[in-house]
Amino acid sequence: MNNFDAAGSTATDTAPADLSADYPADGCLVAIAEGGTVRRGWIVVERDDLEAASETVWVALTPFEPGPLWTGRVACEAITVEQDTAPEWWCEQVANLMQALVRADHASAALVEDAHRWADENSLCGVFDSFMREHALPPRRREYHAPTTVTLTLDLSVPVVARYGEDAQALLNQNLVEQAVRQRFGGLRRYGLTIGDYTAGELQESIS
Repeated sequence: MNNFDAAGSTATDTAPADLSADYPADGCLVAIAEGGTVRRGWIVVERDDLEAASETVWVALTPFEPGPLWTGRVACEAITVEQDTAPEWWCEQVANLMQALVRADHASAALVEDAHRWADENSLCGVFDSFMREHALPPRRREYHAPTTVTLTLDLSVPVVARYGEDAQALLNQNLVEQAVRQRFGGLRRYGLTIGDYTAGELQESIS
């Protein structure tokens, strides 16, 4: 059960008066910055996570701007306290409701994690993930492959046989470059390599 102190912030009977040396007390106005997104609102922190000394804890935010209540796991360093006293409208019922929503989301996330683990252990196919999506639940993480073309730069000495330097410059072509690369790597097709544009520097005569 939550109780108000003189400053308007809340304490709980199940947690110490100092709720945490790191996390703010319930009812504080905070900003949470994660992944380029900043959320502002009045916070409630899951007490069980505090007692477990987790790296992240479940929190709920009553948003500062109009919008739905938000819950999620947050690290302490992502939270900035903007106002350390609860607003006038903050009451025991609000705090209790937010705590209940935090616990419900926490339990739902744990259930989803268990379901994913069970599906993996029993080699369930994609039908399981379709079922999860149809019921607005997160499917398992999967590995995707993105077709990508990468251009690499290779410093290479291309041998050109000619009587004069001018002739060697004229003889340097795509075929000779491909041959030199093939000799360097022992083949092109085996590595999926193709030769594109190339830039040749100043010719240098080989010294026997």
